[in-house]
Amino acid sequence: MSQETIAALQNSVAELTQGFASLTPILLKEREIIKKRRVDDIDAINGEIETQLAALQRLDQFRQLHTKELAKSLGLAGTKVTLSSLDEALDGKAGLKALREELVAAIEKADKVNQENQAIFKGVQVATETLLRAVTGESSTGAGYNRQGKRQSSGSFHRFSKHL
Repeated sequence: MSQETIAALQNSVAELTQGFASLTPILLKEREIIKKRRVDDIDAINGEIETQLAALQRLDQFRQLHTKELAKSLGLAGTKVTLSSLDEALDGKAGLKALREELVAAIEKADKVNQENQAIFKGVQVATETLLRAVTGESSTGAGYNRQGKRQSSGSFHRFSKHL
């Protein structure tokens, strides 16, 4: 077992944690853009999010590589290896459980903000669709099914699209 391998894994986990912590403010910025319906800024913020997610994916690949290397050096290859199991194999001296807890907290925070953004976006989408139906005169039911179970449409969309 190499101290370098342990340090590399610790650094990978810490960098991944920082990456998720850096994602959260970007997601909060996205929330404000969605709330304020700043359509022109959506592409830019999506680009920032994609860049950060790509960086997180690279960092996670390094974490996985270092996890496998350490597991192999500890003779744990072939078993389900986690940061917790590695930490236990090292008698808790590597601090991997604590790093894992920090990582999980950062991931959960970013995930919560992302889920809230999705709910806000859905609300904005519903409001926009409602407004569009009001402007076009389309009924709120839109497409539906007849008694035979076949799809039927009110035709409002076709009437609207002809005006374009």
